[in-house]
Amino acid sequence: PALMPQRFDAAALVEAFESQVLTTLLKEREAPLRLLWPCGNKARETLEEAFQAHRLCRLSKLVVYQTSLRNTLFIAERQLMQTPFDAIIFTSPSSVQGFFKAGYQ
Repeated sequence: PALMPQRFDAAALVEAFESQVLTTLLKEREAPLRLLWPCGNKARETLEEAFQAHRLCRLSKLVVYQTSLRNTLFIAERQLMQTPFDAIIFTSPSSVQGFFKAGYQ
């Protein structure tokens, strides 16, 4: 079943899973629920720790990509970084690290 938490973070996903999935799916099952978690090498351990606490679930972590920072930027990208912006949106800790490593002043 589709699962959409109210907030988009690991804690909210675990809360939604507990309230929406565990309460209904596990009534129909005798065996632990097996979960596959495709993620990056820098994924936080919040989900893994939360699901390990549930003896009703078995989480298998599968690292499917490696986060790596670029060493250089193209000229147009360097020019873009010098443009004034009202806000900068970061979606992960790696994007913050990469942004400042690339030379944002």
